[in-house]
Amino acid sequence: MSLLSKNIISGNHGKVFGTNAKDQKDLERIKNKVLSFRGLKDFKINSKVSPREFIVYSSELVKV
Repeated sequence: MSLLSKNIISGNHGKVFGTNAKDQKDLERIKNKVLSFRGLKDFKINSKVSPREFIVYSSELVKV
């Protein structure tokens, strides 16, 4: 395991996660819950791929 596989690092890199959620309401719930963690600053959804992917950006090192 490396620093990148176990953490979300700060900056423009972000960390990609996958989800089977398709409903916009479910994706909003995921976004709100994820952004409630300390150190996370942005969340983007890529709905062009299946399963859906979301990218989480942080302002500091955050353990996954």
